[in-house]
Amino acid sequence: MVDYLNNAMTKNKPTIFIGIISYKGGVGKTMAAINLARAFADEGLRVILIDDDKNKTALNWATRRGHGDPFPVFDMYGANHYGGERDIVIYDTPGGMDKSEMKDIAKNCSFLIIPCKPDQESIDATERLASDLAGFGTKFRVLTTDAIAAGNFSRARGMISYFAELNIPHFDFRECIPSSTKFKDAAGDGRTIGEVSGGRLFADTFGRIARQILEEIGYEKRLISDEV
Repeated sequence: MVDYLNNAMTKNKPTIFIGIISYKGGVGKTMAAINLARAFADEGLRVILIDDDKNKTALNWATRRGHGDPFPVFDMYGANHYGGERDIVIYDTPGGMDKSEMKDIAKNCSFLIIPCKPDQESIDATERLASDLAGFGTKFRVLTTDAIAAGNFSRARGMISYFAELNIPHFDFRECIPSSTKFKDAAGDGRTIGEVSGGRLFADTFGRIARQILEEIGYEKRLISDEV
C-alpha cells in the first residue's frame, strides 16, 4: 500500500496531499473526503480523490454519480496510472490501519484531517491517534462530525474544549459538521452536499475548511516559490 502511495504522490508531483484518517470507523471519513474534494475543486484547483478503504465507498459514490464528476475518484492502482494534472490529492485512508501504516501515511502527507464524532469511543481513538502523530511534524486537525442536530451542540462544544485542553489541533466550532439526513441523501444519489436541497450551508462549511487548510500550509507561498 505504501509503495502505491509513494508512486501516486510523486508521479505528477501534487502540490498538496491530504489524508483523511481515523483509528475508528463510522466517523464520516468518506463523507468528509468527498465534500472536501468538492470544496477544493470549487476553489478552482485540480483535485483527485483516492479511495483506499476496503469498502470502496467513494468509488461507489462516483459510480452512482456517473458522468460530470467535479473530480475523478480512483483506487490506489488507478491513481498510480493517472496521467492528468492535479493540485490536490485527497486520500481516503484504509479503515482499521495499524500504527506503522499510519506513520507511513503521516510522513507522506502535507496535512491530515481526523474526523471525530462527539462520543467517548471516537474521542478516545482520536486522542490515541493524535498522540501517535506526535513527532512527525505533519500538520493535522480534528474535524467534528455528526454533531447533534436541532441546534443542540453541547457535546460537540465539550469535545472541542477537551481537545483544546490537550493541545490537540481542531477546527473551530463553526466548522463542525452537523448530523443531517441530507448527507445520506447526497451519498445515495452520487451528489455532494451542496447539490442537495438545503445543503448549501454545509457546503459552505467545507469551503471554509478548505480555505483554512490552504492558508495553514502556505499554499500561495509554495506556488510563488515553485515559479522562481
